[in-house]
Amino acid sequence: FDFFILVDCPFANSGSVYTEDDLFDGLVKTTGHVSSPNDQYIESRHSLHDSSALFVTSSVTVDGTTYTNEHRCIFLKSIIYIDEKSIAIYAIHASPQLSDGYEHLREAQFADLLTDAANYDGFVMCGDFNCQNSSEYEIFTNAGCKIANCGYLGTFNTLRNIPADNIVVSSNMVIRNFEVQDDWELNSDHLPISAVVQYIG
Repeated sequence: FDFFILVDCPFANSGSVYTEDDLFDGLVKTTGHVSSPNDQYIESRHSLHDSSALFVTSSVTVDGTTYTNEHRCIFLKSIIYIDEKSIAIYAIHASPQLSDGYEHLREAQFADLLTDAANYDGFVMCGDFNCQNSSEYEIFTNAGCKIANCGYLGTFNTLRNIPADNIVVSSNMVIRNFEVQDDWELNSDHLPISAVVQYIG
């Protein structure tokens, strides 16, 4: 994996803190990933509803990681460079549907993310968007983004009967080999997703 992104504490009990060993043990258990000397544990954070967002990279040099918790949306952002172009990688946990009207809060969160992403040459957003239906992703497609879930690849429910999880990329990226990994054993109510993302400039 170049990046392995976790949201919602799939390897740890609520309120506990991840360690590097926890993370790599979880990678091996769920994906068969074999650790290499280049593997790096980047960062983990706990905030909204005892959730975590983490980055792990095995082969990409990361230029800093920043954490944001605004409008009840938490995300971690790391910057990588491809052919001297800056690519922002986001791990996202948007607000859950605690009551009616939270879709408007998520819309504001997504607008903030798009504004931040405009500072870079490209971006990849991954994680728990908590969208209740495909129409909530239109803010991304209307902005020219490509989406793995609820796009031309189809619609996949990753949390009970909703398409909560997604991978969203800038227009200069291509999403390939998108999969819902229903055979990975995670301590989570979500199904993990994976894809190959290619920068086409």
